Amino acid sequence: MTITRSAELNGAVVETHDMAPAGADKVYQLWLQHDDQMISAGLMPPGADNSVVLEGDPATANGFGITREPAGGSDEPKGPPVALIDFEQA
Repeated sequence: MTITRSAELNGAVVETHDMAPAGADKVYQLWLQHDDQMISAGLMPPGADNSVVLEGDPATANGFGITREPAGGSDEPKGPPVALIDFEQA
């Protein structure tokens, strides 16, 4: 997985390669972390290789995460993150 973020353009893209399927009735959900709150940034389409533009405000986000959620997504993360990136450490 690679995430590219531009604070200047207030945009971010996540690219995945060879990602395992989320599972039956599951989807990978993208999140932007704003302090202690995770805000949904969209859902990944099915498939091992994807390039997804994140929804929301990545310029002011502290981090990014991916979780496995029920089909259709969730209002907040339900399980542990598959990936969690602290933008300030990257």
